[in-house]
Amino acid sequence: MGAMTCGWDPSQFAILDKVFVEPGTRTPTSCKATVYVKTSTPINFTLQMINADDWSYIGSTSIQFAIPIPPPPPTWSLVTVTNTYGCSRAINVRIGITGSNIGIAAPFALIDDVEIDWFY
Repeated sequence: MGAMTCGWDPSQFAILDKVFVEPGTRTPTSCKATVYVKTSTPINFTLQMINADDWSYIGSTSIQFAIPIPPPPPTWSLVTVTNTYGCSRAINVRIGITGSNIGIAAPFALIDDVEIDWFY
């Protein structure tokens, strides 16, 4: 999926969507999505899995990244969501980012290595 970089002010909201399709013909019994996030400012982050066939939610998790003051150099954090409501061969991964405390430095968020795992 590649990396995404976004900057924002406190009133902005960022969403990234990507549909992944399992290449086989079997129906999965469970699934999970993972993504790495690196941020320079406190943010609220939501990782969602949505059934791309009917746009129903499969699973969702919310994380709040807090940055100590003074902030250390940013490091990558792994965020995982597992299915709560069944699974699908076609999954839309939605990444939502809200909220920041800009202070004196320009904030950023990096998102990389989105992965979907299907289990049978």
